[in-house]
Amino acid sequence: MEFKIRNIHSWMIFQKSKEMQIESEFLVPGVEDFIELKKGKKRVVINRAISPSLTHIAGAITENKIACNYLLQENNYPIPAFIFASEIGKIELLFLEKFAPIVVKPFDTNKGAEIHMNVQNTNELKEALNNVKKVSTQAILQQQATGLDYRFLVIDRQVTGVLWNEWPSVVGDGIHTIENLVQFENENRRITKTVVYEKPTEMLVEIPIEGLSDLLAKSNKRLSDILPKGEKIYLGNCGNGWTGSVAHDATDNVHPSINKKVIELINFLDIDIAGLDVRCDDITKPFKKAGFNVIEVNTRPSLVDHEFPLFGKSRNVTEKYLDYLFKD
Repeated sequence: MEFKIRNIHSWMIFQKSKEMQIESEFLVPGVEDFIELKKGKKRVVINRAISPSLTHIAGAITENKIACNYLLQENNYPIPAFIFASEIGKIELLFLEKFAPIVVKPFDTNKGAEIHMNVQNTNELKEALNNVKKVSTQAILQQQATGLDYRFLVIDRQVTGVLWNEWPSVVGDGIHTIENLVQFENENRRITKTVVYEKPTEMLVEIPIEGLSDLLAKSNKRLSDILPKGEKIYLGNCGNGWTGSVAHDATDNVHPSINKKVIELINFLDIDIAGLDVRCDDITKPFKKAGFNVIEVNTRPSLVDHEFPLFGKSRNVTEKYLDYLFKD
């Protein structure tokens, strides 16, 4: 290839295609949004890991969080209570009173921008809503589910990989302050590379320092505190990679009844390839006892962290994706 590929997802698709003897090139030279794949007489154009079989209506419903959340809720799929808001009025205050702590997040953006967790009072709600409105036309106010954050990858209506996205954290050494530990962790993240098909790649973003003081205050801690040796403290409560979470493969830990419910939900939405973000108290338990809640459905899932998790077993999801695209 004479062009330089910047997007690691595109790079991985190109390299795996080469291994599988699938021709690959950018549909528009130098534009990484669309890749053209050819094998024999079949030609497929992809955008990230979106399915070419995805219908317009199914895609539009999942892109519209109001529609998707409503349909899931009305059909008894486990999704935390939610409302949509552009300002604070009686309904929003009643929702906060009933469901606090709540999450306040954008309606129409991604990459973890302006997700505000553990909102518990009116002042925090006002601040969160003002920040969300900088990046989104509306905010979603949602009851905050308990448990850990997971991403289920579905390809060809089968669960092919599950990640536990652990919140960013540091571990005390009894010497340095929390602020020092964050600085050390971020420096380590800057220099640590994962080799993806011979391409050294930064797989972790830095832990955002902005807002850490307020987050720590809820646990009666400060950035200037020295963390005791061996004590682990989380510096976020959102399992989004763009906010510093760490991917652990958890595919083998999931109870079969949970995978079955995930496939049922994806089939209900008429999607064949998806990333399902959930919160779950215990993925090893049967679905009805697991504390399972749907957070978001994504029809353009990333394959990278499933192939190259920071911890745990690599899953060959890119090959499964390409096999599916060219399945007879």
